[in-house]
This record gives sequence, C-alpha cells and structure tokens, in this order.
Amino acid sequence: MREQAPSSFFVICNFCLFEILSRLRIREGEKERTVSFRDKVLSCKDCGDDFSFTAGEQEFYRDKGLNNPPKRCPGCRVAKRARFEEWEQASRSGDRVLSETTCTDCGGLAKVPFVPKPGLPVYCSSCFQTRTPMPRGV
Repeated sequence: MREQAPSSFFVICNFCLFEILSRLRIREGEKERTVSFRDKVLSCKDCGDDFSFTAGEQEFYRDKGLNNPPKRCPGCRVAKRARFEEWEQASRSGDRVLSETTCTDCGGLAKVPFVPKPGLPVYCSSCFQTRTPMPRGV
C-alpha cells in the first residue's frame, strides 16, 4: 500500500533535491538499496586548498547523522584538533599559552593569548593600546 502525497507542495532546488535523495534509503520488497554518493571537491576554510569529500566519507557523515560537509581539509582538521588539545591542556593546568605572530601595524613580534585566524588583524601590545580608546574614569 502506497502512501499518498500531501495536498500541499513546495519547490526544491536541484542541489537540495539531490542531497535529500542521496540520504534516503529506498526499500523494494526485501531488498534495500541506497542511493550512491559521488565524490565532491570542496574548498578548505583555513588554507583555501581544494580537497576531495569522497563518497565513503559522505556515507560515514550520513550514518553518523552529520548534516554539514567538512569545512577544512584533512591537514587543517588535524592541525585544528592539535591546537584545541594544546589549549585544553593549558587551561586545565592553569598555564597561559601565547601565540607568536607578526603585528599588522608595525610588523614587529606580537605575543597574543589566542590563536590568530588568517585574514584578521593582530596587533602587538603597544599598537593595540594606541588603537583602543581608554575607558572613562581611569
């Protein structure tokens, strides 16, 4: 017995339709067949390099209930995980971890208590003080 489609409907773009169909499992009698995935080429959020999101990885993401594709290439994922573990360990021990980078204004060495994100300005302490207004009452 087939289910009837609801009386109302909405429009779905082709990409969304492909994503929905790729996640559906279609049962035919006793056989179960899954819609196959195709490899995708994605761009890394951190380094900008292209990387392959394979059909096997897509099936793994689907099986684990992960709806969003990865944003980082495998190398950047490993590096981010290592940075996170380093910060987590330092926060447990009470030590303060400083990252060394180049000041955006003067080009000197800047030690900051966070991991700088690519493309965002980072200032050394003297340049930061000249850019930040002093609070009232100090």
